[in-house]
Amino acid sequence: MKTLLVVVMTAGLLVACSTDNAPESNDAAKVSTPSAETISLKIGESVEVPVIHATIAFDTVLEDSRCPTDVECVWEGNARTGLRLVSDELSESFELNTSQQGGATVHTVNGYELSIDRLEPKPVSTRGIDPRLYSLELRLKKQ
Repeated sequence: MKTLLVVVMTAGLLVACSTDNAPESNDAAKVSTPSAETISLKIGESVEVPVIHATIAFDTVLEDSRCPTDVECVWEGNARTGLRLVSDELSESFELNTSQQGGATVHTVNGYELSIDRLEPKPVSTRGIDPRLYSLELRLKKQ
C-alpha cells in the first residue's frame, strides 16, 4: 500500500513539474481562456477580444469618488468608467462602476460578463489624478 502511494505521489509530482512545449502567444490583446480572463487597458486604448467577437475601448473615467488611500472613509466610494464595445453587429457605449452603490458593475456581451477588477491609480487626498494616468483591469468571465 505504501509503495502504491509513493508511486502515485511521484507520478503526480512529475506531471505537476512537467513543462508545456507549446509556443506562447505574445499577443496580449487576445483572450486565451474561455472561462475567465483579465483585460488590461490604459485610458484611450482599445483591445480586440476574439472570444466575444468585439473590441473593447476604455474611453474615460466619468467620476472618481473612491476613498483616498491615506484617509479612513465611511464607505469605499465609487469610480464610474465609460467604455465602448464595437463589433460587426453593434457599437455601444456603457458604464461600469467599481461599487454596486454607484450603478452597474457588470456588462454582459455574447455570453460573457465584463466587470472591473482594478482601476489605477488609487486616489490620494493631497493631489488629483491626471486622467491620462488611469489604467483599468477588466475581468471577462463566461456566464
